[in-house]
Amino acid sequence: MIDTRKKIDMPAIMFLLILALGVGLRAWGLHEQSLSSDELLELAIGKKQLHEIIHEPDGFPPLYHLALHGWLKLFSDDLAARSLSFLFGCLAIVAMWKLAPWLDDAKSRLWATLLLALSPFHIWYSQEARAYALYFLMALLALGFLVRAARTDRWRDWAAHAVAAAAGIYTHYYFSIFIVIGCAFLLLEKRNRTALKRAAWAHCGLALCALPALGLLIGDISYQTGAILARIPFTLATFGYTFFTFLAGYGAGPAIRELHVVTTSQAVLAALPWLALIASGGLLLVFTGRRELRDTIWWRRLAVWSLLPVLLCGVLAETLVLSFKLQYVLWAVIPIFLVLGRALAASFNVWSTRIALAILCFVFGASLHNRRTVTAYQNDDAKALAGYLKAQTDRQTPIFVMACYMTEPLRYYLGNDWNILPLPDVGFQAQYLDEALQVLEPFHAGGEHYWLVYTRAYHGDPAGKFKKTLLEKGLVQAKARLAGIELYQGK
Repeated sequence: MIDTRKKIDMPAIMFLLILALGVGLRAWGLHEQSLSSDELLELAIGKKQLHEIIHEPDGFPPLYHLALHGWLKLFSDDLAARSLSFLFGCLAIVAMWKLAPWLDDAKSRLWATLLLALSPFHIWYSQEARAYALYFLMALLALGFLVRAARTDRWRDWAAHAVAAAAGIYTHYYFSIFIVIGCAFLLLEKRNRTALKRAAWAHCGLALCALPALGLLIGDISYQTGAILARIPFTLATFGYTFFTFLAGYGAGPAIRELHVVTTSQAVLAALPWLALIASGGLLLVFTGRRELRDTIWWRRLAVWSLLPVLLCGVLAETLVLSFKLQYVLWAVIPIFLVLGRALAASFNVWSTRIALAILCFVFGASLHNRRTVTAYQNDDAKALAGYLKAQTDRQTPIFVMACYMTEPLRYYLGNDWNILPLPDVGFQAQYLDEALQVLEPFHAGGEHYWLVYTRAYHGDPAGKFKKTLLEKGLVQAKARLAGIELYQGK
């Protein structure tokens, strides 16, 4: 008698469990922390009219803001903006399972998908109402279809790659680095010129689609250069920190705020224990899976798709005199997950591989825990500050804010009818210290009360002389300390 029962598809079941885990981690604390100033800026743009969004000189192409505009039409709550990034983050997990480049066997794809689902780095951007979750998703889709198209040479695969890459260009200008890397990949792995004919046509179509973005680029570059408060140069330390963050996320080692005020050696010392754990776990994985990864093509892919993009981004930032930000090439983490996933699939039965996996999971878990519970890694808590001020003062009492662009989060949570005033930045050499002190002088002379919200000091008061002067003269008294914020009351 023939058994007609269907065979259980274990890889599919395992994927669904991984997806459920990834969804849960991205939903965990999604709306818990205050909206940042960057998120509020994205919200403000997303609420504008369509023609205004397209021509808004904010440093980004308009695709994310157009998507956010439509999303906010469906869900009127501002916090829904984070839900959009959450959706893109979950779709990336699905895309990794379906399209994991170069990984043909289900076991390798499952491991790579699990690493992405657990990644504190990817979870961060899946919970932030900004363009980077969409940017990562488009890069993963474009890479997956590029690798597939290079193998099959089917028109539909080339078209899918071109569409995903065009969407990437309209999400972030630095996606151009991805396209350059993709062309280098094709020349390295598919050298037969006749086999590149359809690839050439696909890239010609992509170039035509990207032409309108060039018209927006000039205004956005002007905005970026004018908005720089403290340019972050691209150095060897920056290069290393990028790859450290790819695996540790933003909840281990020095916090983002601390990087603005500590020396390179201090930052390295703070990251050293975590760096040792990541290095030991990664090296154990690579060593035990060396037979599976012995083909030099894997190391070439890692160099071309992970190391080279970060270098190109750094060179481009230095050339344009812009700050280097690792999120501009956040998709360079994808090849790392692919290599580690292949190594896990090849040698999971070896005890050293299981130890390496445990080490990486510990780092991931600690980073996620710190992000939620340690104030140094949390967003500036403007929401809690607003609650405190509502209980302690009235709308007429002046509330001065240092640094100036942090007035928007506070105004968002307090309301426009509160008397919130930005203080002038003191400057990196404290050259404008007197101007900032003179703003408060009438209140000291008249004995009037005021509040001082001291946050993002590395931009508004880098040397700390403004706060030090007020405290030494006994002009202010500390009242509250929240995540990223110190609150003082004028005596």
